[in-house]
Amino acid sequence: MNPTESKLWHFSVRRAMAYIQPTAKTEDGFYISIEPIEVVSIADTGAFTRALRQMLSLGNPIVPTPDRDNPPKSSLLEKAKVKSISQFQRIAQEWEITARDGIYTIGKMRRSTAYRGCWEDDPATNETLGLLTTLDEVANRVVQRVQAAK
Repeated sequence: MNPTESKLWHFSVRRAMAYIQPTAKTEDGFYISIEPIEVVSIADTGAFTRALRQMLSLGNPIVPTPDRDNPPKSSLLEKAKVKSISQFQRIAQEWEITARDGIYTIGKMRRSTAYRGCWEDDPATNETLGLLTTLDEVANRVVQRVQAAK
């Protein structure tokens, strides 16, 4: 991964399960979640760390911009055993990891007050990791933060 390139990843935690999926950048420049989704218990430190490390190592592959009228199907609802994304998000925690110029930031998202149904960065929860932080160290710290936030 190019250390000067900006990267973004996000994942959800719901009922002590982490829903981890790669984040791609579209040709138009916005980020979307793509398959596959890996579901792991946040209590299983090893599996949770490995899944995060895998997600981070993929970076943000470039994908074609999806058609608004025919978006790609996601297996999230099936894996979470819910009927709608709003049902999933009602009790979910959303987390975000960013990298810019080789510096990683971890933060918990909050529901937007301006845009119904959207999530936004919660600066009060952000933690910045040093320039020489490895992907393994990022994944380990994310696991610690999520497990502590239960």
